[in-house]
Amino acid sequence: MSLLLRPSNYSASQAVRITTMAAVAMCEAIEEVSDEQAQIKWVNDIFVKGKKVCGILTEASFGLESGTLEYAVLGVGINVYYPKEGFPEELRQTAGAVFECTQDDVKNKLTAAFLNGFMEFYQAQDQSGYVRKYRERSLAVGKHISVIFADQARNAVVYGVDEECCLLVRYDDGQTERLSYGEIEIKFEEDKLS
Repeated sequence: MSLLLRPSNYSASQAVRITTMAAVAMCEAIEEVSDEQAQIKWVNDIFVKGKKVCGILTEASFGLESGTLEYAVLGVGINVYYPKEGFPEELRQTAGAVFECTQDDVKNKLTAAFLNGFMEFYQAQDQSGYVRKYRERSLAVGKHISVIFADQARNAVVYGVDEECCLLVRYDDGQTERLSYGEIEIKFEEDKLS
C-alpha cells in the first residue's frame, strides 16, 4: 500500500520518523491479527520468525526555500502469504510471510490495524511515544553487525537506538557512530550482548 502524507513543518531529519512510525505500527498490526511476534531490523524491515515479511520505504519532496517536507509517499510491502510456487531460491533463507495459509478477511484486518496504529502515531502531538516501542522491537540492539557502505563493510556492535531512531554503533576499533541511514547486516549467529 502507499500513503500520500503532507505533514506540516517536518525537517529532513524528522522525515525518518514516518518510516519508523510505520515500522512500529506494522509490528503491532501483525501481532493483532496473527499472534506472531514481529521485530524491526533497522531501519525499515519487519521480521517474523527470523525472516523478512515486510519492507517500508518513504520518499519525500522538500521545499527549496523552506527546507521543510512538502509531501511524503509511504510505501509498505508485506508478504501476507507465501507464494504458491514458493520464494525463488535466492530468497528462501531470508523471506517469510505472516501466514502459512489463507485466512478470512485478513488483508483488510491487517490494513485497518496498520492504518489505525500509524495514524495514531502520526497525528500525536508528542510523536516520541512510539520510540520506546521501536527500541523494544529492535533486532539489532546488542548484536554484532556489519555496517555496509558503498564499497566496504565495517564490523560493529549495536549499543542502542536514540530518540530519533538512529542506530548507535561501536566499531571494532572503539569508535562510535550514530547512523541515521544506511544498510546493516545482523550476524544472527553471534550471541546477544549483555
